[in-house]
Amino acid sequence: MNGQQNQNPFNPGMNPMLVPRTQAKTVHGEEGASQVLLGPSSSEIVMDDTGPFVWYLITNENAVKTTMQRFRITKDDPPPPPDFNALSEKIDLIAGKLGIVDQLSDRLGKLEEALK
Repeated sequence: MNGQQNQNPFNPGMNPMLVPRTQAKTVHGEEGASQVLLGPSSSEIVMDDTGPFVWYLITNENAVKTTMQRFRITKDDPPPPPDFNALSEKIDLIAGKLGIVDQLSDRLGKLEEALK
């Protein structure tokens, strides 16, 4: 076995405690985020544990100037599938007011078939 095999962090025979992992660093509020120390020309994203989905991007552009930007990230759920029954009821109501019920019912039926 060569010496490089022992240096591979993804070697299955290696101690799992030594495998690198990524973990979000948490801070307590904006004051906690402002106390994060960074080396020159580096940046870090930290999560605020005082509010839901609040993150800070901290950037050290040089050895003197550190900037901090706050982001609020929200969970993005996919939209529900269309409810053709509710849509059909709305179209029928509008078509009834316009007097074109038969025309729109035929078109809605074709649309439902095309989407199946």
